[in-house]
Amino acid sequence: MKRFYTLAYALSLLTFATLTFLPNTFAQGAVPENMVKLVYFLPSDRTARPERITALRQLIKETQVFYAEQMESHGFGRKTFNIETDANGTPVVHRINGKFRESHYYTGTSDYKIWEELFEHFNDLGHVYFIAVDLSQETFNDGDSCGLGAPSFVPSGGITPVFLFRSPSGSVAIRHRDITQKQEVIGGSLMIPASGDCFEDNKGVMHRLRVTTHELGHAFGLEHDFRKERWDNNTVMGGRAFHLSKCAAEWLSVSRFFNNPTSHNAPGEIKLLSTPTYSPAGIKLRFQVTDADDLHQAQLIVPENRENGSWGPYRLYDCKRLNGKTGTVEFISPELIRDPVDRVALQIIDVNGNITWATFRIDIASLLPRPKVVSIPDRNLAAAVRKALGLTPNARITDQAMQKLTRLDAKESQIKNLTGLE
Repeated sequence: MKRFYTLAYALSLLTFATLTFLPNTFAQGAVPENMVKLVYFLPSDRTARPERITALRQLIKETQVFYAEQMESHGFGRKTFNIETDANGTPVVHRINGKFRESHYYTGTSDYKIWEELFEHFNDLGHVYFIAVDLSQETFNDGDSCGLGAPSFVPSGGITPVFLFRSPSGSVAIRHRDITQKQEVIGGSLMIPASGDCFEDNKGVMHRLRVTTHELGHAFGLEHDFRKERWDNNTVMGGRAFHLSKCAAEWLSVSRFFNNPTSHNAPGEIKLLSTPTYSPAGIKLRFQVTDADDLHQAQLIVPENRENGSWGPYRLYDCKRLNGKTGTVEFISPELIRDPVDRVALQIIDVNGNITWATFRIDIASLLPRPKVVSIPDRNLAAAVRKALGLTPNARITDQAMQKLTRLDAKESQIKNLTGLE
C-alpha cells in the first residue's frame, strides 16, 4: 500500500539541536538481522551524482538522531533503528541502475515500478529499504507525491497474485485492506527523491527530515495519526508535525529494527469477539488477541479515505498497552459515528517486535440510528453549515452530518440566529 506525503503539508517547524553524541550501539559495524538499508536508484538516462550518496548518508544519521531523541523524550531510552554500516561505521549505500529512463519512474505509480526492480536485487524479508531515487523532477507520481512508504507482510491464507511482489527469497505483499487473514509484517520500504525540496531545502536539519521521518514511520508499521487537529504539533505520522506520539514510541520500543531481534516467533491471533455496537459515546469494538511471545500493544486503524477503494492510507484511532499471552481489547470510538467506514483493522505487536494484522469488514453506517433533520431557521447560518460540510445548497442537514462540524467560519454572513448549532 502506498502512502502519500505531499508538498501541500506546510509543516510547522521545531527547533532541532545540532547532532548530539550517539552511543556506540547506534553506529554499529556488525548489525542484527533487521536493519535499514540505503539504496541509490539511478534511471538509465541519468548520470550518477556522488554528492547525493554523501547527502543520503548524512540524512540517515540525522534521522537516527531524531528517533533517538523522540524515544528518549517518552521514557523509552535513547533507542533508534539499526542501519547497515561498513567496518568503519559508515552507512552502506547500494546502487541500482534502473532499466528505464527517468520519465518511466516519474509518471503513474512510481512506487510499484521501483519496488519491482528493487526486489530483483535484494532479499526483502526482514529489512527496511530506504530508496533515494535520482529524478530531475524531484517528485513522484506525476508530481503528486514527495515520498512513499509502506510495511510489507506475509499473508497466512494466500493473496491474489496481482498484489504480490516476487523477491529472491519468496513472495511478499503490500498491505491491503480487503485481506482478512492473519498477516505477519516482516519489513518495509520507503522512497524519496535524491534531491530537491523533498530531500533537503536548506532550511535546517529539522525541516528536511519532514519526509524521511514520516515515510520511515510507515515502513516500521505506523499509520497516520490525526487524533488531534491536523494543524497542531501532534506526531510525525500526522499533518504538520515532527513528534512521535507516546503511542508510536511505545510501539517502536519493541520494534525489531530498534532492538536485537530473536529468531523465534509465534504468530499472533486476532478475533472480533462480537458485532460492534452503537451508543451515543461511540462505536464499541471488542477483540480477542493472543500471542505466545507475550503481547505489547494493539492499534485500531481505519481507512483514511474510502474513495480510494481497497487501497490508500490508514489512520490510527487508538492504541492499547497489552501484557500477557492473551487478552480482550475494547475500543469506544466517537469518531466512527462522525465518519463511518466499511471496515476496521487491528494490528498487534509482541514483545519481540513481531507484528500481526487483521482486517474486518463492518458497515459502521448500518449500526447508527436513523439520522434526524436539524432545524436551522437562519438561512445564512444554514448555508454556511452546508458549505462547511460539503453539502449541496438544498441538502438536509442531519445530526449525523453535524457531528463532523468541528469548525465554522462564517464571518460577514449576516447571521442573526444561532439556533441549531446546539
